Amino acid sequence: MFILICICCTAVTSAQFLTEGYLNKTPSLPKDSCDITFAQVESFKSQVNNILNQVDISIGQMNRNSRQAAKANEAASKEQAMKQMAQYGMSQEDMAKMKSGKMTAADKQALANKMMMQQTNISVDEMKATRGMSQEGKKAYTEALSTEMMATGQAGQIKSSAAGNAPVVGTLVMEQQQIMTRISDRYQKIPGLYDAIENDPERQQMLTRMANWKSKWTSLGGVDAGQGKQMDSLQILIKREQIKYCDKFTPLYRNALRKHLSVIKSSLPDYRRLAEITGQISESQTGAPALAGGNDITGTSALKEYLARLGDAYKFKLYYPEDN
Repeated sequence: MFILICICCTAVTSAQFLTEGYLNKTPSLPKDSCDITFAQVESFKSQVNNILNQVDISIGQMNRNSRQAAKANEAASKEQAMKQMAQYGMSQEDMAKMKSGKMTAADKQALANKMMMQQTNISVDEMKATRGMSQEGKKAYTEALSTEMMATGQAGQIKSSAAGNAPVVGTLVMEQQQIMTRISDRYQKIPGLYDAIENDPERQQMLTRMANWKSKWTSLGGVDAGQGKQMDSLQILIKREQIKYCDKFTPLYRNALRKHLSVIKSSLPDYRRLAEITGQISESQTGAPALAGGNDITGTSALKEYLARLGDAYKFKLYYPEDN
């Protein structure tokens, strides 16, 4: 699981989790995307890319921290297993044999019998013998065994060795899955918003027309043979089509961006809670305290995708007056 760490370069305070902090720094779209200079477009892209790079660094750091937490979790689990085995009566020599992988069937049987005797004061053979008992016999045997274990304090030992936080972790995992389902359901419509624009037949037709005119204009270049007027006419056609192209599809793209952003904003409470849950699960499994805010890789990853789309806000702007 992930453990969120503080990244000084983000300048995001601990009072707000990463997605919200970066979202507050994300530039808004200008009022009119088509009435803008090339320099203004480049400035806007630079602002978006600056935030995008910060988000990317944060995600990379969380992924690295995740791998470290996984290793810590693995080590902690092994240590806990060794402690439990020690409670079951296993010696260091027995553990060394298990690790070596060279135990014979007889060794394994003897070790199982030793652990059974340590925990329940009955042997494996005695346990097998209960299979043939009647229900009344099994009940009487269990009651007698429980009485004996309570007298020797073994029942408390078994109880204390159980994973006491397992129900809590299970509840957190269930809530985690429910939140991720809600987020996924909201996100389902996002790709289609952009696909509808990219696959618009009219857009493809306009691009084809402009490409054909540009190709024809290029072919007319060279020695002047009276083709100047025709080339000027082609330039006018291309310019008008470029302006029409921007006026047609930029508003559609801006509308898709607004809906995309709306989904992210409506998901902020879920991103926040998911970050907290992930940190709590990690803390339960590794024993290492999670920092404030938990882990926010889901929210930051969603914001990263939006920022990449936002950086393309002027992708349909093909004509700039200063090019004349």
